[in-house]
Amino acid sequence: MRGALGDDGPRLSRTGAGYRLSGADIADLRERRAPVGAARAARDAGRLERAVELARQAEELWRGEFTEALQAPAVAMS
Repeated sequence: MRGALGDDGPRLSRTGAGYRLSGADIADLRERRAPVGAARAARDAGRLERAVELARQAEELWRGEFTEALQAPAVAMS
């Protein structure tokens, strides 16, 4: 996997629980993090209705099944 990423691309590092990919520019993830961050800020400011609205917007950004492109026994859906 590290070879496929190359020296100038995202970095793959081992953690105690598995691997971490850093430095990747994943548009879907970035798009979802914006309303999640805004929802947390609204929650912390006591604006709970706005926080719920933003959290729902973030959830609506999910597309397809979680791990749909992965082929491994650990992520097989029963």
